[in-house]
Amino acid sequence: MLRKASSWVSSPLAVHLLLGAAGASGPSIDKYAQLSKLLAKDERNTLRSRVFIASSSEEQRKYGDLESQHVDFRNDADSNTISDWINQHAEETMGFKNDFPMDTRIALTNIHRFKDTWKEFNNGSPCMKLYNSFNYTQDVKYETRMLELPTSGDFKLVLLVPNETDVLPELFSKLRNEGLEAAASCLQPMFTTTTRLEAPSISICSKIIREQEIVTKSFTATGLQYGNIKISDEGIDINVLTCLYSTVDSAPIKKEEDMSFLEKRPCFFIALIFKDTPIFLGQYYP
Repeated sequence: MLRKASSWVSSPLAVHLLLGAAGASGPSIDKYAQLSKLLAKDERNTLRSRVFIASSSEEQRKYGDLESQHVDFRNDADSNTISDWINQHAEETMGFKNDFPMDTRIALTNIHRFKDTWKEFNNGSPCMKLYNSFNYTQDVKYETRMLELPTSGDFKLVLLVPNETDVLPELFSKLRNEGLEAAASCLQPMFTTTTRLEAPSISICSKIIREQEIVTKSFTATGLQYGNIKISDEGIDINVLTCLYSTVDSAPIKKEEDMSFLEKRPCFFIALIFKDTPIFLGQYYP
């Protein structure tokens, strides 16, 4: 029996920055580190990070260039300090309610925000690019549409709108792992047209919990992401809080089944692209 899937939004940029600060390494860590430097002075995109360390911990190591602060995770007043920092930098209410366990020894946190309007073309109105792909297998027709909505900056919102959900996972995986150019190139044969923008009205508020292991430091960390996204005919507004925390006695990792693609209801897949790389990802069920 399939579990009901839900809408969500996340920030792979924030995840990779926190993993890098925790000591993980690899090509994707380096790629997102370079992207964050390019985005550092862009007022449309903001990143705020902080490390919260248990007061009882003897932790001395540095976590990249992230600011750190000692708190008592067992004390409600200190826990409220974390909430206050989040509320200070997050434009939207993120739904965080002191969700760290009392035996947390360290929590790496990041708030990633993006807000922009759509790009205006020669006629003064916003437009979008439409990619259509038609592939036939006997009497079955698979049609996948990819919409590209450029913002006033160097960002592009990409929406995947399939008629047949079976073809969506592979395309979204390519977009997520290889970028927009690779995803567009696999839509063959294809025609592309530019048309007047009629952006779908999308609003998502989500929470994602996932356990993962940072191999370089040999400890188990639990990841939390709280996300809000609003898409309208005026523009796009995204807020994502990412937390990576470890407890004193971390339990062994339990492999979690990826439920993203199990449900067969039609859905949108969303990616905000910068320099051909997704900095936000999402899934939306109307």
